[in-house]
Amino acid sequence: MEAGQQVDLTTRDGHNTIVFCRTGSVRVGDAGEALKQAQIAMLSHDGDGIRLSNADSSDAAVLMILDGQPLNEPIAARGPFVMNTEAELREAMMDYQAGRMGRGR
Repeated sequence: MEAGQQVDLTTRDGHNTIVFCRTGSVRVGDAGEALKQAQIAMLSHDGDGIRLSNADSSDAAVLMILDGQPLNEPIAARGPFVMNTEAELREAMMDYQAGRMGRGR
């Protein structure tokens, strides 16, 4: 996003939307603090758009926008593994320890 630029993005009602500021700073919406480098904003499921404004008039900002339909599934996480259940976590850890990651069974 160029210095001083403002952008209106369309989002889908009911979707999760995340704004990740890789570099620079950006204001999400019309009010509030600016996101700085390596910060994220998780946006509401309601609505159909967001306004992003480069918060710095002298430097560009690099952003990553993620938007998608929520899965509404359970989450189980341990270390680098993210699965749906504790049983799936145990299986993933055993597969990793046995060297089976990335290979068919």
